[in-house]
Amino acid sequence: MDTSQDQRLSGIVYTRIVKKHILSLMLLLTAVSLTGVRALENRISMGVGDNWNDLGVLEGVTFVEGKRGYPDVVLRDAEYAADTDTELLLHFNNGEIAGKYTLQDGKLEITRKISRFGAGSGLFLPGETVAVLKPAAGALFAPGVSWGDFTIEFWLYPATLDEGSVIISWQGSRFAGEKIVSQKVNCTITEGRLLWRFENVFLPADYGESYIELKGRRPLIPKLWKHHLLRYDSTTNLLEYTVSDVPEAITYATDTSRESGKPYVPFTGDDIDNVLKIGGSLNGLLDELRISKRLVTEPQIDTYAQNTGTVSTRVFDLGYSNSVLTRVDAETATPGDTGIIFFYRISERITSSNSVAGEWRQFAPGRTFDPATRGRYLQVLAELYPDGSGNTSPVLSTIDIYYEPDLPPHPPGWVEVLPGDGVLTARWQAATDSDVTGYLVYYGDKPGRYFGTGSTSGDSPIDAGKVTEINLEGLINGRLYYIAVASYDSSDPPHRSYFSEEVAARPSHLHEGDGN
Repeated sequence: MDTSQDQRLSGIVYTRIVKKHILSLMLLLTAVSLTGVRALENRISMGVGDNWNDLGVLEGVTFVEGKRGYPDVVLRDAEYAADTDTELLLHFNNGEIAGKYTLQDGKLEITRKISRFGAGSGLFLPGETVAVLKPAAGALFAPGVSWGDFTIEFWLYPATLDEGSVIISWQGSRFAGEKIVSQKVNCTITEGRLLWRFENVFLPADYGESYIELKGRRPLIPKLWKHHLLRYDSTTNLLEYTVSDVPEAITYATDTSRESGKPYVPFTGDDIDNVLKIGGSLNGLLDELRISKRLVTEPQIDTYAQNTGTVSTRVFDLGYSNSVLTRVDAETATPGDTGIIFFYRISERITSSNSVAGEWRQFAPGRTFDPATRGRYLQVLAELYPDGSGNTSPVLSTIDIYYEPDLPPHPPGWVEVLPGDGVLTARWQAATDSDVTGYLVYYGDKPGRYFGTGSTSGDSPIDAGKVTEINLEGLINGRLYYIAVASYDSSDPPHRSYFSEEVAARPSHLHEGDGN
């Protein structure tokens, strides 16, 4: 091969076959200015159109339809949860019954238009809606059970105050000496107030008959939710009725109705047909009906119980190390003295698939972050707080995260190779990016495969530092070498550009002493 042919070959430019993900990167880089300022702000949006799909952890919160038709994040109301002392729990969100009772007859009619807690409430219409519940063995209203402490509570929304409307009723029987007497528990609306009646349920020492009654002092108000609770303390024999945690009536289950009297013991007889009925001529709504086999001293009255709700995003991979978090915006509503506090954490590593390394740091949405707020992995967290009364929730509608990925630098604009005796001199144009700190020179003996070895200058790739020319010495004359150059920046670890154009040349002894 003559010298002119060798020189022509040295100028041949080969187009490197680029993989799909490299092509995507090239398309992204074409949108960036060639002036050396490579900032390209990206945005991650949550809450509008995506149904908050990028949230990871949710505790104490739920979703409601927002004013624009998209879900908003609010505090989850403090519905009761069943525990070991729960005899019966009806949320009225669906047809499920928690505890020791099953639906034997009738139905649980649910409405979702009005509720005190959760997604629904029990709808009761006069003469139409009665739920008949069968107690399991050992339940308070099951046959042959001696009661200890107990609490019966519910939220009532009366549409009308019809006289004699039944909310709860139960009937059984027991022996009183040598005769059988009926046992009854009734909670009814009487004279516009709530009336509790216990007939022969509390057992005197002589097994005789007994009658205990508690009546509310204040009249009920139609179309207003109120919490009603009846509790019995077996250590003091106190029977107390409260409305929204305010005492309405008290008495003692003793022969004198006073604390100093001889105590009565609540007991259900052996009537095997015992059932508990909910509703019966009631015109209104019920919610959170619970019977507990314990003394409830702090019922759940507030909607949110001063609870804190937490939402955390999933781990976002910003694509490149040293990416800059510029700001986080959030659309919120904080009526009264409700509040939302925001936190973030950003790092070059993650500790698990849903956790970024590092501590949470508080920030105010809308404010620009310090340019040093950098990393590859990011999470945002929001804590929601109710107002002082525990009845109003803040609202989180959107979160928008803005960041600038620290993109790889551009490659050199052009590359040329000059052949010599056992040496190739590679020269290139400096990359336009201001943060380029060096160049890597790749070489090999096949197009696009830069795994070259044997040069006394080093194996491929050779770190040339910040210079724009390097000699690859110790090469084999006559062998065709393919060379490309990539730049890298000051990130830790450094970002490398994609390859420059590929050039090829053959070292040759014919170039010995030609000045090259």
